[in-house]
Amino acid sequence: MNKLFVGFIVFVFGIMVGYTWQNYHNKLLVGDMKQIISENQQSINEMRDRIFSLQDDIRIEQVVQRIIICESQGKYNVVGDGSKSYGPAQFQQKTFNWMKAQAGQPELHWMNSEHQIWLLRWALKNGYGNHWSCYRSI
Repeated sequence: MNKLFVGFIVFVFGIMVGYTWQNYHNKLLVGDMKQIISENQQSINEMRDRIFSLQDDIRIEQVVQRIIICESQGKYNVVGDGSKSYGPAQFQQKTFNWMKAQAGQPELHWMNSEHQIWLLRWALKNGYGNHWSCYRSI
């Protein structure tokens, strides 16, 4: 074999090896990029879900504030409804006890303002807003 032919074979072999390496490398890059895109999409979906959750929390908090102002003018020790209702959310004790059982929170106390507000939030998040006349007017 002459040197020119051997050189040509080495040249062609080098091109083939280079092409194979480049193709392999590109496949690795594409695979990495697909994984990165998938991970980014998952992060985007998680962020979107968190934003929607925060929007719901803000909406609930606005309703909580409006109910408290409507029911008790924001006062925490108000008695109403002929002494049946008490506190910022104007819970009647019977309703409070029923709701805290529904919420699975037996440690809550009717005359504790923080507990009333927590239970009011829970009630709104779980579809019990109609228990307040102010909710229906908001």
